Formats: sequence, C-alpha cells, structure tokens
Amino acid sequence: MAIVFQNVIDSLPKDIRYKIRPRAEQLNGEEDANTVRFFSASDWRTTSLVPFWPENGPREPLEDDGGEPGYHREGFLHIQRAVAFGIIHAANSSADLNDTEILIKRYPYPPYLDDSFVVVL
Repeated sequence: MAIVFQNVIDSLPKDIRYKIRPRAEQLNGEEDANTVRFFSASDWRTTSLVPFWPENGPREPLEDDGGEPGYHREGFLHIQRAVAFGIIHAANSSADLNDTEILIKRYPYPPYLDDSFVVVL
C-alpha cells in the first residue's frame, strides 16, 4: 500500500490532500467457486459507480463492514486512521489521541421496497 501526498512539500499546509493507493490485487479477498465473476476476484472496483448487476436496496446488506471490496479486511481503514493520526500529531504534537474512538459505519440508505420483480425490469 502506498500513500501519495499531493500538496505537502516543505511545510504542513492547512489543506492536506493525499491518496491511499492499495495493491492492485487484494491479499484477503474472499473466493467462491460457485460465483460467476465479470471482474477480477481481487479487483477494487473503482471503475464504476454502480455494480454490474444492480440490486434493489443497499449493497451487501448482511455485511457489517460494508462487504466487498473489503476496505476493512484489506487494511485500508487502518492505514487511513494512521495517516489521519499522523497529520493531527504533525499539526499539534501535544494532541492526545489515546482515547480517540474510530468507528466504521455504513453509508445510510433510504427506505426501499424489497421487490425482486423490480430488478428484472
């Protein structure tokens, strides 16, 4: 995994821009022999905004951590936390982050009708 800082040269700017670049292939991807895939099993799926086969309702509703492509499982969120804490510490070296709680939460999804026929249309 790589971290690319876009606007940090010599000093810490007020607006820090960075990108986290994970490996092209996931290390901890879930394999399922019965699943037909239209993409690589290790793909981060950043080329489209919606799934190839759209579903009615939220994506992977039974997964607590959001499911595929596995930002939690692949360590992406841990790196994001470490970078954020590093930036906070660089801006304020006396900041106490020991009791800081980080939570993962799914993006809210509006109410929907769970009707399989709608997907067929």
